[in-house]
Amino acid sequence: MMATDPKDLIDVIYLIQKGAATAIIPKEEITHWADSFIERDDEPDIFFIELSMCHTLNDVYSYISDFFFHNSINTADIVISPRPLFGYCYRHLPKSKLIEWEVTNFLRQFTWDRHFRVTEIEEAHIYSLDDPYYGFRDGKMIGATQEFTLEYVFKFLDNYNDYCLANYKEWPELDKKVDSRLVEFDEKMDIAIQEFIDKNTIKPTAVMKSKPWWKFW
Repeated sequence: MMATDPKDLIDVIYLIQKGAATAIIPKEEITHWADSFIERDDEPDIFFIELSMCHTLNDVYSYISDFFFHNSINTADIVISPRPLFGYCYRHLPKSKLIEWEVTNFLRQFTWDRHFRVTEIEEAHIYSLDDPYYGFRDGKMIGATQEFTLEYVFKFLDNYNDYCLANYKEWPELDKKVDSRLVEFDEKMDIAIQEFIDKNTIKPTAVMKSKPWWKFW
């Protein structure tokens, strides 16, 4: 089979570099992706051979940076979807460390980073993921919400679980499925959040009703 030109895969390679920088894509999966070209192509491009030989994620990041530089590739013009990274986030972040790892902040960077594009629905949910965690919502006091927040985050990320490096050619078709899935998810979460608020709103007591708010301090 003819050698694959890595310059035809700039978007995927840029996403791999971002995944390496954030340590969200396992090094083993990057190696397997590079190896697939080495095994398939009669004369694989040196890019895939050297990428496969990288020992750490830092090596991957540095090597891809060198590849862009030596091939005069202007990364300033790259604009891609972060959805595959969301899929890796879902699969490789343990629930017990999710909030501690500040995954919401990780996701929010894709709403302002000009190299990435997200849909309006995605942006709305990314900025709402930890809303239930705050003490007030719509002027109402809300009870403890960490478990609900974790559930919300994982349900959102589950929409992207099908993305991986191995099926990069299928990403355009997956995008269509996810667009439809997100509309349904949006409707379900609106209902779930409202039900949670109704269930966990702290009802004002007789004392709370009779005293001005500044009397409680």
